[in-house]
Amino acid sequence: MPKGMDKDTERRTPPSARGVSLLLLTVLLAAACGGASYSAGRRALEREQAARRELLLDVAEHVAHAQARGGRYLPDALLEALGGVVDSPQVAALRLETVDGEVLFDGGACEGAGESPFAPEGCRCARMLPKLGVHPVNGPAPAHGMRGRGWGPGGGQGGGPGWEPLPPGPYRLVMCLDTGEARAALAGVRARSGLLGAGVLLAGWMAAALWGAARRQRGLRERLAVAEARAAHQERLAQLGAGLAHETKNPLAVVRGMAQALGGAPGAPEETRERARTIVDEADRIVAQVDGFLLFARPQAPAPEPVRLAETVDGLLGLLRDEAAAQGVALEAAVPEDLRVAADPALLRRALMNLMINALRAMPDGGTLRVEASEAGGRAAVRVRDTGCGIAPEDLPRVGTPYFSRFPGGCGLGLALVRETAAAHGWRLEIAPAPDRGTVVSLEDLETARDG
Repeated sequence: MPKGMDKDTERRTPPSARGVSLLLLTVLLAAACGGASYSAGRRALEREQAARRELLLDVAEHVAHAQARGGRYLPDALLEALGGVVDSPQVAALRLETVDGEVLFDGGACEGAGESPFAPEGCRCARMLPKLGVHPVNGPAPAHGMRGRGWGPGGGQGGGPGWEPLPPGPYRLVMCLDTGEARAALAGVRARSGLLGAGVLLAGWMAAALWGAARRQRGLRERLAVAEARAAHQERLAQLGAGLAHETKNPLAVVRGMAQALGGAPGAPEETRERARTIVDEADRIVAQVDGFLLFARPQAPAPEPVRLAETVDGLLGLLRDEAAAQGVALEAAVPEDLRVAADPALLRRALMNLMINALRAMPDGGTLRVEASEAGGRAAVRVRDTGCGIAPEDLPRVGTPYFSRFPGGCGLGLALVRETAAAHGWRLEIAPAPDRGTVVSLEDLETARDG
C-alpha cells in the first residue's frame, strides 16, 4: 500500500479505479497464460533441436571413425562419407579438422544456415574427438566400399593402397545446422501464444496503459532517487578506500625501516634478524597489495601508440630470467620482429608482466613458459602458455575477479588488472586449458599499427 493511504482511504476508492485494477489483473493473467504456453512450446522445440543436434553429431562422428584405422585413413572415402552427411537436409555445413587447424574435410556453407532461434552460438555446434578410428580391430568393415582396400583379412589396419597417415589429433568436428524448420515451428508457437491473450489485451489496453503509466512514472522517480543516492555513497566509499590505502603506505614504510634497522644492528641475535626480515617481507607484500588496489580503484585511461611487441616481450623475459632459472622454468618466445600493435606501452607491459608472473607461479617445480604472437587481417593476438598446474574447471568462472586467487599469498588483482587493461583497449581476454598441460591466456583482437 503506498505511503499515506490507510484503510479508510482504500474503502473510499471509486469503483472505476477498482475496475481498472481488476481489468489489469485480467490482462496480466492472460499475458501469463500466453507466456507459459510459449515457454512450454519453446522448451519442447529446444529439446527436440538439441536431440537432433546430438544425433547428427553422433552420425558424423561414427562416419569419421569408420574411415580410419591404426593412425591412417583413406582421404577419398572420408570425403565421400562425410559428403553424404552434408547432403542430408538438416545439415548445412560440416568440417573435420585438427586442433592445430589442419582441415581433413570441409563441405557446405554456414552462411546459408541462418541463425538458430534457440542456442546462443547460433546454428553452429562442435565436438572434440581425441582420436579417429576407434572401432575394434575385428569389428565390421568400414562403409563406402573400403573392404578390399587395406581392410579385412590380410589387409591389416590401413595398410593397403590409398591409405595415408592421419595428422596428429585431437580433432574437432564442427557442424552447421539448417534451422529453417525449427524457426518456422517456433514462429507457429509464438503466433498461437499471442492469439491466446490478444482479445483481453485489446479490451483492457487503454485502462491498463493509463494506470501503468502513472505507476511506472512514480516507480521510476523513486528508483532514480535511490540509484543517485547509492551512486553517491559508492563514490564516497571508493574515495575513502583509496585514501585509506594511500595513507596506509606511510606507516608501513616506517615499520619497514625500523625492521631493517633492527635486523641490521651490529650484534643483533640471529632470531631478531630473522623476525626483522619477516616484517620487511610482509610489509612489502602489503604495499604491493595496496598498490594493486589503487591501480584497480583508479584505472588509467590508455594512450595507444605503435608498440613493437617483440621488444616488449624480450625485455620482460629478461627481467624474469633469473627467477625462472631458479625454478627450473625454460623461457621461450615466438613473436614476429616486425609486429607492432596499437597499445598504451605501460599498460601493455604491465598486463604481459602479470600474465608471465602468474605462469611462473603455476610452475614451482619447473616447466616451460612460452610467449607467442600472431597477426591476421590487421588484428593480432598474444598468448602466454605454461605447463604448470592448470586451472580447475570450477575456478574458471571466477578467474580474473578481484581478490580471488589460488596462489599462496596471492591477492587476485593481477589478472583483474589485465582484464581492465583489455577492456580499456577493446581487446578480448581468453583463459583456457592448454591442449597438453597447463594454461593458455590470450589477449585477442589487438589492432596492428605502423610507426608514424
